[in-house]
Amino acid sequence: MSKGDSKNTGAIDARKDDSTKLPIPIENETWYPSEIATQCESRESKVAGFDYWRLSTRWGSFDIHLPTSGPDNADWWHLVTTNEGWWGELKNFSTAEITEKKWSDGKCWEIIMPIANQNGSNQSKPQKFELRALPMDRNGHGRRLAELSSPTTYSAIGGLQIGGKDLLLLIPKAEDETLRGALQTSLAQNKISSAATLMESAGKTLGRFHTKAMQKHSIPNIERRWNDRLKKLEDLTKANTLWRAPHSAATKGTITHQNMGLDILHLTNSSNQSSSEIMIGGCFDSVFNSLVDLPLNHPAISDIAALLSSLHQLLNDLEFPLENKPNAAQTDEKVESNDLRELESKLRLSLLSGWRSTAPPSISGERALDTHRGGVFIWEYEQKLEYLALCKIYGEETPQNLQQWLRKVSRIQAAMFQHRTWSGMALGCYIIAGGIVALWINGTLDSFDAL
Repeated sequence: MSKGDSKNTGAIDARKDDSTKLPIPIENETWYPSEIATQCESRESKVAGFDYWRLSTRWGSFDIHLPTSGPDNADWWHLVTTNEGWWGELKNFSTAEITEKKWSDGKCWEIIMPIANQNGSNQSKPQKFELRALPMDRNGHGRRLAELSSPTTYSAIGGLQIGGKDLLLLIPKAEDETLRGALQTSLAQNKISSAATLMESAGKTLGRFHTKAMQKHSIPNIERRWNDRLKKLEDLTKANTLWRAPHSAATKGTITHQNMGLDILHLTNSSNQSSSEIMIGGCFDSVFNSLVDLPLNHPAISDIAALLSSLHQLLNDLEFPLENKPNAAQTDEKVESNDLRELESKLRLSLLSGWRSTAPPSISGERALDTHRGGVFIWEYEQKLEYLALCKIYGEETPQNLQQWLRKVSRIQAAMFQHRTWSGMALGCYIIAGGIVALWINGTLDSFDAL
C-alpha cells in the first residue's frame, strides 16, 4: 500500500477471483492492520447477513462487519435489502452477471445488468454496478457523499447503513481509465501540455464538487480541531515533527471527499482525452481512514492537498523523464532536463488554476490560500503524516524521500516564515515554480538562493 492512491481504495483487480470460497481468516485479509492489532474477537452479530468482530489495536478499538455471502446468493441479497437500514434504490440481480473482484479494502462484486431493463425497453449498453462491503466504516461517509447529489461523482445509489455506518454501498461502475493512467501515458510520451490539460480538468471537476459541498454544508474555521488532528498523527507515528497553523477565517469546514487521489479520478472518454470529462470515484470510506480517525468538516483544500501528494508520488515513481523518449515529431513539448521541480510545478499550477476557476471564491481566494494562515501546504503536511501512518499500520518500509522530507519540516517552516510576504497567488498557485515550491517538493532549501 501507499498513501494517496492506495489510501483511497477505489481500484479493484479486474481479474476474476478464482480462489476457493472457504472463509479467509480475518488476520489474513489484506486490509487487516497486522502491525498495530493486539486482539480480534468474534462476537454475536446483530446484523442479519453479516459476521461481527471487535478489533483492538494500539490506536484504539473498532467494529468489523463482513458479509456472510454475496449478491449472487438470492437469499442473502433478500436478507440484507429487507433490513430496515437499507436505503436508496433496490436492484433485482436475478438475471445479472455477478463476479467477485479482488479488492484490498474489503469485498467487491461487479454486477452487469442485462440490456433489457425491467420495463422491457432496450438500453444502448448494459448497466454496470459495484457492490462494496466496507468492513470498518466510521460514520457513513459514502451515504453522505451520495446525498450530496454531485454530478461529478460516481456515488452510491443505495446501500445498507446500520448505526450510522455503511456496511454495503451499491455504486455505478466507474470508467476504467484513471487520471493516473492517463498522466502516465502522456508523460511517457513527453506530452507535457496534455498532462497539464488533464490536471486542469481534474481541478475544475474538484471545484464543482466543492461548490456542491459548500452549498450543502459549511461551518466556520475550527482551527483547534484541525491542529489537534496533526498532533494526534504526530504522536501515533512518532514523526518527531511539530507544525501548527493559524488558519484563516476564510478557511471553512465542509464535506470533503476524504479519499482523493489520481487513482479515483476517471476519464469519461479515454479515446479522446481532449473532450473527456473527469469524474470522481472512490466515494466511500476506507479502513485506513477509520484507523487514523479522519474527522469530518475538513476544508476543501485538504482534497487539493491529497491530489497534489498523489501527483508527487506518481512523478517519483516514474522517475521522469523516462528512457527511450519518442522523437520530437511524436511529442507536443520536450523536457530537456532531469529536473522534476519544473514539471511538478507546472502540473500543480494547472490543477490549482482549474480548481480556482470553478470553486467558490470564498474558499479559493487569497486569504483562504495564504500559506502563513494554513494554505495548501499544512494539508500536504497532513498527507505526509498519513503516509507515514500507513507504513506503520501495515509494516511497510518508510520511503527514503518521506523520511528526508519530514526531517526538514522545521527548516521548511523557518524558510516560509522568512518569506511570509508570499501569500495567496505566491503560495503555490501562480508563482508555483519559485523557491517555496521547490523547497516543498524536495524538502530542501537549495533553491531559495534564487529568490
